[in-house]
Amino acid sequence: MAAKKSFKGSLQAEKEAAAEAFLSQLGRDPEKVNLEFKPEKEEREAEKAWRREEKLKNRKTDRLNLTLPPHMKDDLRILSYIERRAATQIINELVGEYLDKHRDKINQYKELFGDGGFDDE
Repeated sequence: MAAKKSFKGSLQAEKEAAAEAFLSQLGRDPEKVNLEFKPEKEEREAEKAWRREEKLKNRKTDRLNLTLPPHMKDDLRILSYIERRAATQIINELVGEYLDKHRDKINQYKELFGDGGFDDE
């Protein structure tokens, strides 16, 4: 019994067959042509670094790993469902209110240490 080819495998086989047919029409021997393009390792690393920088430049939010006790998480999910709002929206609203309430402390910190004070992770 022949093994089934995966969709990805059959798609790759179709691509290779099309490339071989194209090269044959051009009068080139498909066996002598490298059909796989692999950029050099340095090029791949440079592209990864560039993509990482672009991602950081264009981000609108930062991720934060928040740990909640199980009962708080469950209640937050319930409220999120009832209010038809994402839990993130609820948390952002509450944190925003807390930050507004303590704006004087934040301003005092910024006067002492400058705008940031923390290294970006």
